[in-house]
Amino acid sequence: MYSLLCEQYDGEGETVYTVNEFFFIPDPDHLIATHLPDDPQWQLLDTPVTFQDFEDGVYIRDRFFQLDLSIAEPRLKSGVQKTVGQ
Repeated sequence: MYSLLCEQYDGEGETVYTVNEFFFIPDPDHLIATHLPDDPQWQLLDTPVTFQDFEDGVYIRDRFFQLDLSIAEPRLKSGVQKTVGQ
C-alpha cells in the first residue's frame, strides 16, 4: 500500500511524518516509471507503455523527477542494453 506520508526519524529517535507530494496528483509520464496499471487505459498516456517496455526500463524513483532530471537519449531509457552478437 502506498501512502502520501513518509515515516522518518530525527537525530533524537523521534518519529517525524512528512508528505511525499510526488504521489499527490502525479504527472502520468512520471508515475509510469514506478507503477504499471493492469489496465492500459489507466496509464492516462497518449501511447500506453507495454509490460515489456516497463520491465526493460531503467529503475527510476520519485526523487529523480523531484530533482527535475531527465534521460537525454531515448536509447538510454532502457535498463536492458541489447547488443548484436559477434
